[in-house]
Amino acid sequence: MVYTEERHLAVVSADANDGPARLKEQLHSGRNFVLVGSRKPHVMDTVCALLRTSLDRLPKPLSRNSLFMLGPHLGPQEFDAALEALQQGESVYFVEHLDLAATQPPKVRRYLVYCDVWGIISQHDELHDAENAWTDYLAAVNAQRPAPEAGIYKWEGDYWRSLETETHLLRQI
Repeated sequence: MVYTEERHLAVVSADANDGPARLKEQLHSGRNFVLVGSRKPHVMDTVCALLRTSLDRLPKPLSRNSLFMLGPHLGPQEFDAALEALQQGESVYFVEHLDLAATQPPKVRRYLVYCDVWGIISQHDELHDAENAWTDYLAAVNAQRPAPEAGIYKWEGDYWRSLETETHLLRQI
């Protein structure tokens, strides 16, 4: 199976009328996303409450260069909106699910197939199932379009540990 659909990161504006709903949608989906912050403290308080974090624990705002590095993973309109917000002095963040307090068992399973760009690809109770899903992800990558790599992560009680060594061994088999 080859992924033929074009996939893009979502850009969620905290100030938009549908901002909270879109933020909840991204949190529920497990997909990473770009968040355009707000200068209104009450709006950012709502954002932080939904992310289960505080303002000082948000990711470091993206620089212009960082946004351009994410450019291939954003749709043209979403990229333009994020760039315009950045140019207007808004804080723009790349939110990764592995960094969120809500992305911990029992809300998610013990093993994740996770991509640093896309987020959670799949969740599993057993390592064997995660390895199979990871192999399926690699087999599905379209050679015509470069795709971000994914890895297997295991919950260690208070942090996610990449099983990178084990996954590199799997590739050689």
